[in-house]
This record gives sequence, C-alpha cells and structure tokens, in this order.
Amino acid sequence: MAEHSVLLPPPNKASPLSSLRPFTQRTRLLLLTPTTLRPQLPFLSPGTQSFPTQGGQLRLTRLLTTERKRYFKEQAWLTGKYTFFSFSCIFLFSLLSYGVKNEILERKYPSPSEWRMKTRALWRQGHHEEAPAPDGSKMIDWAKLSGNWITILRRLEDLEHEGKGLVEQEEGSVLIPGLGRAGYNIEAKDYEWKDGYFKVIMGCAKCAEHLDGMVVDTTRHWVLDPAHVVGPSNPHPKPLPPFSKRIEPPLEENCEPAFEPPEAFYMRVLTSKGFTTRQRVDAALAYADWLDFKGLHDTAEEMYKWSLDIAVSALPDPSSLFKKDSLVINTEAKTVSENVLRVVTQTATHYAQKGDTSTSLPIYLSVLRARRSAPVVLVNDESENKEPSPYSSVGAFLKQPSYPPPPPSYDTPITRNPSDPCEEATLMTFIGEILFSMSSSSSRQREVGLGWTRKAVEAAETSLREQSLPDASKKKCIECVEVGLKNWGDDTQTIGSGRWKSEQINIERKIQTFYREKYQQSMVATGPQNIIEKLII
Repeated sequence: MAEHSVLLPPPNKASPLSSLRPFTQRTRLLLLTPTTLRPQLPFLSPGTQSFPTQGGQLRLTRLLTTERKRYFKEQAWLTGKYTFFSFSCIFLFSLLSYGVKNEILERKYPSPSEWRMKTRALWRQGHHEEAPAPDGSKMIDWAKLSGNWITILRRLEDLEHEGKGLVEQEEGSVLIPGLGRAGYNIEAKDYEWKDGYFKVIMGCAKCAEHLDGMVVDTTRHWVLDPAHVVGPSNPHPKPLPPFSKRIEPPLEENCEPAFEPPEAFYMRVLTSKGFTTRQRVDAALAYADWLDFKGLHDTAEEMYKWSLDIAVSALPDPSSLFKKDSLVINTEAKTVSENVLRVVTQTATHYAQKGDTSTSLPIYLSVLRARRSAPVVLVNDESENKEPSPYSSVGAFLKQPSYPPPPPSYDTPITRNPSDPCEEATLMTFIGEILFSMSSSSSRQREVGLGWTRKAVEAAETSLREQSLPDASKKKCIECVEVGLKNWGDDTQTIGSGRWKSEQINIERKIQTFYREKYQQSMVATGPQNIIEKLII
C-alpha cells in the first residue's frame, strides 16, 4: 500500500499567545496602524503613505477615534470653564474697582442724596477732573468737563424727573436778550439740591470762561481755536499743531461756538429765586471779575454795584453803613456783614486795577478797621478733640457719607474767627502795595508801604505755624505769604539803596525757608493713602 503524502500548512513561528489580542485592555491596536499580526483590509484602513479618496474627498473618518473624541471633549470643556471663570473674575474685579473708586470720590466730593445714581456719578467725575494736581502738572480738558457739567444741568432741570418742584417764574418767562431764559424758582427744593444746583451752574460758567472764543467742529466734535478754521472770514488760517498733520483743517460751515457764554450761567443764578445771599453775591462777583478780564470795566463796575445791592438787601439798616457817595465804611456802623465786606474789598481791588488808588486805599483801610473792631468769637469744636474709637471708624466707613452742612448765612454782623486769620494780612498786603506805588522815589511813604507788607508777611507766617488751622485756611495763608514775600522782594529791589541790602538778604532767606517748608508739606500730602487713591482712580 502506497503511502500518500499529506500537505500540511506552514508552521507558525509566532507564539499563539503573542498573536492573541486582549480586548479587555486598551492597546495601541485600537488605532489602525499597519501590523503583521493582523491582516489590514484596504477598505477599513487608509494607507500610511497616501490618503485614499472617495468621491473627491479625503476619507479621514477613522482618524478620530473614541479616545481622541473623549480627549477633545474634555479639553473643550476645560477651555470653556477656565474662559468663563477668567472673564467672570475680570468683570467682578472691574466692578469692585469701580465701586471702590466711586466710594473714595463720594467721600471726597459728597453728592446730594436726592439725585439719581447717574447724576451723582457725573458729579463725582466732574469734581475729580476739575481738581488740580498737588504738583500742578494736571491739564484739565475743559471741553470734556463742560459736557459733563452741562449734562448734569440738563438732568437737574428736567421737570419730569430730577427737576420736579421747579417753577418757571412768571416775570422770568421773557427771554433776556443774548442771555436766554431767566432762572427757575427753586424755593421748594431742600438745601442739598439747591447747593448742588448752584455748584453745577458755577462749574458750567467756569468752563464757559475757558472755552470763550473757541469753536467746535460738528463733524468730528473737535474743539479748537477759530484761527485754524478755513472759511471766508479767515482766508489765511493758521496751520494745525504738529501732532495733527494728517488731519484736514475744519471748514467754517461745519463749526459753531464750543459753549454758551459765561453770562448765561451767571444770570441764571442772579435771576433765580431760592438761592442764598452768599450764592448770589458769589455769582455777581465772578461775573464782574470776568468782565474786568474782558476789559469791560464800566460794565464790571455796574455789576459790582449790583452785588453790593444784593449784600446790603439782607441787612436791617443799610442807610448808615457807608459814608456819603463812597464805599468807605462808617466807624459807627454796627451791622456790617461778611457779604458786604467781601463785595467792598473786591470793588476796591477793581479800582486799584484800574489805577484809581486814591479811591481804593480808603476803602481798604475802612474794611481793615471794621475787621479789627469786630468782636472775637472762640469756637470750641469738641468733636475735633475727641479721639475716634475703632468702632466709630468702622461705622463711618460703612455708613454713607453725608452732604456738608449749610454754611453761615454771612448776613449777620461780622466776628473775628481765629480759624481764618489771613483776612487782615491780605488787606495789609494790598495797603502796603498801594502806599508804595503812590509814593515818589524820595518819599518816606515807601518805607511805610514796606512796613505794611512786612507786618502782613509776619502775621501770615504766624498763622501758618498753627497746627489747628483747617486745610482751606492753610492754603489761604500760603498764598498770602507768597504774595507778600514777592511784593516785599520787588519793592526792596526797586529801592536798590545800600541800606536795604541786609533786608533783601533776609527776604531771600525767608523765601527759601518758605518754599522748603511748602515742598515738605507737599511731600507729606502725597502719602501712601493718596498714592493708593491715585492708583485706583
């Protein structure tokens, strides 16, 4: 029997265990990679060198595996979560900084509680932008500030919202030529609203003074000098500043006045009902000073007379206040108020600036005599002597800051207040300067004028060394010392004789000491607290 040969398959060199693939574990075999352990069908896996196409599109479906899908989902979720948390932190930090900023400004510039939130925010922003820097390096954008104040004014005069209670005056419904409508009757409003309304109007007037003569390009909202405007009235315009070379100069037909005239706001205060005598006097004196600046001295003198009529109208017996046909205060006058003295002093300054020193000198002397003859009143403020406890400090921080209380009416007879000692020193400086300017080159009156100036500087320096003075009084004393030292030095240089050399050296030493102390005070003023406020604001 012939033996038949059996054809057997080739032996498998690989171990049976090595060819098995455990599906209970995740291995790289889940990815479609070429391997010799398992046959790869062409319709299940793309080639490694070339990408097969189907219908003109790459077939990459199997490249996005289950693990990669899970990985991409996790990364997308983490990205969205961290992005949401980051933007939430940024938003909350911005909201916190805005709240801290407004809290600091609210304590620095309290706003009337009756106003709405937006109006109060504009109020704080306006005061912050207008406040000068301690070193004098801040440039105020008056165009931007004017828009801020006028927005508040329009909101306050909105009769349907924040202007509820304002009454249009019957006699004020007539338009004043060149000044617009008269003011409202605000007697129904409380003190906070009236005082804030007054300060907003005066802020608008101050911006109007700085923007007087300026124009605004309505197409670009750009405030500039009319000398740069191209038009028939200005055939040869000035070139624009170097930083605006690529900007075309504005056309005259696109320009209009940048702001209302200052007198429109001053007359709004003077024609309104409900303001105090002090507020109306402030508006009248500011308007008169503006007219003096513009060279309208006759009109300014009429405004000074109007301000005097306002101040005198609050006194019981104004007939015996002045000497006949003059502003010299009588010695026997007993009803002299602070408003009257302020108006008379400003009027005397007006005469001195015009060169009429023979009229202004007796007025200054009568005002100084009236102040020195006034009774002294000592004000004991027990709240300043008490040391605040930690609990009261925390409570004051959590409590909303209150609006400043109303000041005195200044319609009562004057008293000498030790907390404001530079009034007499200021008058003595004016008197000394007038006496020196009226004297001839060989007159002894020059020495008398220098003596008045020297006493004024010494009195102001003595007051400045007192630690109990408020900040406003200290600032006033510093200005008084500055002016007095400057006048004293200029007068001694004008004389120029040998006997005044030692006094001139003394003046130079005083000036150096004064500015050194002023620099130290300014460095103390810019302490850590103010630095933190600057960083936040």
